[in-house]
Parts: sequence; structure tokens; C-alpha cells
Amino acid sequence: MKKKSVIMLLSTLIIGIIIGAAAMNFISHRKFKSFSETPTKENISKKIVRMVDPDEAQLKQIQPVIDKYSEKAYILSKENMGKMFNSFDSLYIELKPFLNDKQKQNFEKKINHIKTEFGK
Repeated sequence: MKKKSVIMLLSTLIIGIIIGAAAMNFISHRKFKSFSETPTKENISKKIVRMVDPDEAQLKQIQPVIDKYSEKAYILSKENMGKMFNSFDSLYIELKPFLNDKQKQNFEKKINHIKTEFGK
């Protein structure tokens, strides 16, 4: 009887851990995906529409305003992305004398991945 209770408790614990891990993976993946989307005018516009949640009549009225500010936000994000890439390049130039060949290769690989992911 005691053995059966212990097995039931352990299996319940294991199932709970698995369900919790799966839920956290799902939630964090969705949040990371929305965070890591490449900023485009369309993505920015969609986010604004989701924040405002307008009805159809309102959407027709506010769409020009949303488009205007989506364009501004897109331009700003591109400018800042360029500044960030320049900063990474400067960082690499200053770090390069202190890094071994493997570290240099890893750094270059990761920076190139970031640049291609966010489209310089």
C-alpha cells in the first residue's frame, strides 16, 4: 500500500513538472518571437492596431495616422539598428587583440548572425 502511494505521488510530481516545463516553453517562445520580429512598417502597424483594438469604422479613420507613425518608428528602428551594428564593430575592433582565434571566430559568427537576422 505504501509503495503504491509513493509511486502515485512521484508520477504526479513528474507529470506536473513536464506540464509546467511545456507551458513555460510555449509562453517564452511566443514572447521571444514577438520581441525578435524584424521591425517592418507592417509589423509595427499590426502591433499598434492590436494595442488600440479599434472596430472597423475606427480602423478606417485611424489607419492613416497609424501608417504615418509606423513609418516614423520604422525609420527610427533602422537608424538605431545601424548604430548598434557600428557599436558591435567597434567593440570587436577593441576586443580583437585580447581574443584567441576561436573566440574571434565565435564573435564574428554571432555578430554576422545578428546582422543577417535583423537585416542591416
